[in-house]
Amino acid sequence: MIKSLHLAPVFFLIGLLTSISAVAADVIVIVHPSVSVDNLNIDELKDFYLGKKSLWDKNTKVLLTTLKDSPATSEFLEKYIGKTTTQFQNFWNKLLFSGKGVPPTMFKDEKSLVEYISQKEGAIGFVSKDQNLEKVKKITITQ
Repeated sequence: MIKSLHLAPVFFLIGLLTSISAVAADVIVIVHPSVSVDNLNIDELKDFYLGKKSLWDKNTKVLLTTLKDSPATSEFLEKYIGKTTTQFQNFWNKLLFSGKGVPPTMFKDEKSLVEYISQKEGAIGFVSKDQNLEKVKKITITQ
């Protein structure tokens, strides 16, 4: 009985970590179906989301989107852009107030973001893998 009491915190921690990883969204990058790109490398994606590149190959304007307060947002920004949500917001606020850029259009939920991307040529965004993506195109992100 004494040994099992000492192991209880360990099992609790394992359960907590397992549930946290289940909450973390596996993000999928999506674009408007007219975008001719099937994959991007991480540097290209980062260039779009940091405002360094603003046109697709066919000179179509890139329309950036993001989600407000979402596990998918945190995962996407840290995994692909190399910034926390706060760092990303501060980065775009600085560009906005200096007149050097317009931040991504922000959506409160994934359904609205997917609908927007399906209607706006050049739009790019990300969602968790649980979304219905029939109206948009998934792209692969490579190293």
